[in-house]
Amino acid sequence: MTITAKNNEIGEVYFGLSAISEVYHGNDLVWSSGVTLTVNPTPSNATVTFNASGQVSGNSIKVKKGTTVSYTVSCSGYYSTTGSITVNQSQTINVALEEKYYDDDQVIFEQATAGSYNATILAPGLYEIIAVGGGGGCGQMALGGQSYTIAVSASGGSGAVVQGIFRLSAGTLPITVGALGTSKDMNNVAGESPTTSGGSTTVGTICSVGGGGGGKAGWGNPVIQQGGAAGVVNSYDSAALVSSILISNGNAGTFNRWYTGNKDGTATTSVVQSPYPPYGSGSAGSAVTRYRNAASFSNSPGSAGYVKIIYKGK
Repeated sequence: MTITAKNNEIGEVYFGLSAISEVYHGNDLVWSSGVTLTVNPTPSNATVTFNASGQVSGNSIKVKKGTTVSYTVSCSGYYSTTGSITVNQSQTINVALEEKYYDDDQVIFEQATAGSYNATILAPGLYEIIAVGGGGGCGQMALGGQSYTIAVSASGGSGAVVQGIFRLSAGTLPITVGALGTSKDMNNVAGESPTTSGGSTTVGTICSVGGGGGGKAGWGNPVIQQGGAAGVVNSYDSAALVSSILISNGNAGTFNRWYTGNKDGTATTSVVQSPYPPYGSGSAGSAVTRYRNAASFSNSPGSAGYVKIIYKGK
């Protein structure tokens, strides 16, 4: 048997003219010429690193037979992966990285203008979804230039809110952002001011939240005076919900009435905020009645609904 040394280590072993790759003492391997592990990554420009003692050459490492080799494969724009393998013979393993379409906490959709939209989800994972229904309109009534004076202001209710972490599949989400309800004034006209409720906001089949109701004000027997109803949570996908942050109905509107027999007066209400301000707030206003003069009105608009989708990771 012939043994050659390299760098104070056994380099090669021969039996006669034949090279020997392994030397055993009984059943114990005491020397090995080495086995090679090659990692073939996808994409091909990924970086491969090894956590083992051996001779590294590019994406390959030569180690003693039976060595457990840990490796990491990484590349910009992809999720890194790690693994380990006990190498008993020279071999090549293929490692394909998963493309990383988004950075953590990246906003992939945000809209506060009423309308219909589509959000494209490029990769399955966890997403924070915020959905707010539209605010309701304000109703106002005033009688001016009469021998008696009455003024009523009834603010709209606010929209409901769903905010939570949902697990989504890749695909397209149709989205509707609820509109702000219409505010209406009634001046010396019998009947109820024709306000409208805020629109519902939906995110695919993941969630649907209602808008706030329109405030009711008018002249009749009796006087009509009622704040808009609170928007309600219509639905959410509990199977896809990983954790809830805020799931809440909206806030009801308020009303204010001013009445006296023959004096000028003002009835005022404030904007009703949603549980996720400033989105989905109900409108408000001020109605001024004047004895023997024309009534007047001012309005404080609320806001339409809102949708935001944020990538939170795998």
